[in-house]
Amino acid sequence: MVKRSLHRTPLAAACALVLCGALTLAGCGAASGATGATTPGSVTHNGTSSTAAPSANVKAVSCSRVSLATVSQAVGFQLSAPVESHAASDPLDTVCQYAVPANGANVLINYQIGNFAALRYQSVIEVTGPADLQLISGFGDKAFFDKSAATLHVLKGNLYFNVGLFELPETDNAKQLANAEQIATAILAGS
Repeated sequence: MVKRSLHRTPLAAACALVLCGALTLAGCGAASGATGATTPGSVTHNGTSSTAAPSANVKAVSCSRVSLATVSQAVGFQLSAPVESHAASDPLDTVCQYAVPANGANVLINYQIGNFAALRYQSVIEVTGPADLQLISGFGDKAFFDKSAATLHVLKGNLYFNVGLFELPETDNAKQLANAEQIATAILAGS
């Protein structure tokens, strides 16, 4: 099995996604050239203030949104039950890591729900190299596949999620995309 470089490991990918979201949100404050003070729980972007706090009826997405059997079937391996974690800076950011115990391969699903889902999607698409970017139709409002990271990114309403396939033996982008699409279809069915 060929290992990918360090920047494509699951932990590095999860950290990059959380960091990208944090930098996106940080860039919305006064440092981005916006004027005026912000109140706790609000951000200012291009002079427009909006509440950062989630509405009372928005809850973090659970790893149970898609079944272990569905994820395992999509990649062709029996995976371990997902390990669920939440970013300390954003409790609506959920990371679900499914591992293949025998070889260290895994599937990483990251969910962001709420006010910043569209901003998170946009920030990720902006840092994806043009050669790696493949726009996808038929999934949510917007979707793209990052070929170098083997990750499908989907935005539907106030839900952004990505499905990353790491260290799996399958390296053909078309097959990786088909596997990720199978998982995304199940996630969207729960919307």
